[in-house]
Amino acid sequence: GVDHTNKDLQKNFEAFASFDLLASHGLSHDPMPIKDEENSHGTRCAGEVSMEANNSYCGVGIAFNARIGGIRLLDGPVTDAMEASALTYNIHFIDIYVCSWGPRDNGAEMDGPHFLTERALRLGAHKGRVGKGSIFVWAAGNGGLYDDHCGADGYINSIYTIAIGAITQSGKPAYFGEACPGVMAVTPAGGGYGGYQPLVTLTTTGDGCVTHFPGTSSAAPIAAGILALALEVNPALTWRGVQHLIAITAKIPDPEEPGWSINAAGYHVHHRYGFGVLDAGLMVQQAALFQKVGRQRTCTQEATFDSPRILSPGDSVTLRIHSKACQGTSNEISSLEHVQVTDHKGEVWSCARQRGEETPGALLSATLILYGTYRPQQSSPEGPLQSIVSMGSRHPIPGGGLYRRARPPPPYLLQWVYQMERDRKVRAADIIVPARQEVQYLTHKHIPNTHTHPVIYCSNKSLASPNFLWISISPRTHLH
Repeated sequence: GVDHTNKDLQKNFEAFASFDLLASHGLSHDPMPIKDEENSHGTRCAGEVSMEANNSYCGVGIAFNARIGGIRLLDGPVTDAMEASALTYNIHFIDIYVCSWGPRDNGAEMDGPHFLTERALRLGAHKGRVGKGSIFVWAAGNGGLYDDHCGADGYINSIYTIAIGAITQSGKPAYFGEACPGVMAVTPAGGGYGGYQPLVTLTTTGDGCVTHFPGTSSAAPIAAGILALALEVNPALTWRGVQHLIAITAKIPDPEEPGWSINAAGYHVHHRYGFGVLDAGLMVQQAALFQKVGRQRTCTQEATFDSPRILSPGDSVTLRIHSKACQGTSNEISSLEHVQVTDHKGEVWSCARQRGEETPGALLSATLILYGTYRPQQSSPEGPLQSIVSMGSRHPIPGGGLYRRARPPPPYLLQWVYQMERDRKVRAADIIVPARQEVQYLTHKHIPNTHTHPVIYCSNKSLASPNFLWISISPRTHLH
């Protein structure tokens, strides 16, 4: 839940973006949690985004004009239907849903959205925000110390979610962070081994302020605040457009960290950093200029193993798939955006030993987040790369050289990209926002206890601030 009575959240609280699925207060639009340390999680997340500016209290939110709401799921069993209801609540009114929870980070559990929640994510992406698509931001998980892999988290692996990891103030991966192809980007949220920690003041329950809130639970709302600024300047952005914008504008925080690669489209990617650390100023600048992406095309192909194989911990298996990318059909793929590998037939199982017995676990489902990496009729994915994509433009490789993607990029190449990005930091004064039709959302002053939708009026007087949905924890899930 969210303590909306906190002095720094009162002004920006939006009851119509809020709901108490437990209805313990008798007020359906009141997400008020129990005011103790254990239930302060949602309030701290909300403060990162929408703390009021210039009121000399706590801090200032990243998108301090954004309206904030909360969905309360605490203090009781949470079902698949409740999760689905939360993720589709007022989908044409709420722009961004932030979820700082997921399966337990114990390195042994595979879980994800169940039947209804999986369909809720798909519905929100395709129908939410009046067809532009709801934005789902998810914390990537804190199981690094347990060698947890976020690839075992079905929420992270959904193509409809934006998974956010955490880095330290020096750009290093947080010690609790998890690595997998599903991580799309990172934000600074602490997590270093000792040393200096920057002072960050946030809201908490009971009109309080706190200066310590590490974890990917903290990283995800930071990303949501940045995305809110992007939607503020360009509310026409679709859910896929937002993902492309992240790929275009994210930066390398630490080029010396092993594991960086450059994909076939020229984007730098890393299993811990995703496309890199989010840059709020650059994202707002590029959002104002961003053009709509084409329609989503889906090409499906079945693949089978020649023979069954048992994998030990740390082992891997490679399956090569040759595809014509649905050439000659309406779903022909010209550039690759997402790759989903799913065991629909139930032939892949995970097993965990518990009390001397082998217990079958969840079916395997994996997603790789890739952007524009393959043009089947133009080039080979193993061909040479002549430029690096960053900051929304291409930089020729120094010295006119070529980089062949079949091997890891040389350190000088990553250092060069890092230097280019560092030297071209965007200041707020450099951001030029083109004129556009502005929208003002006006809702009923008194929210009824029914499920009727509010009347929305349009004018050209003031800028609409995005609304947010904050989801609390359930016994079945685990805080990130």
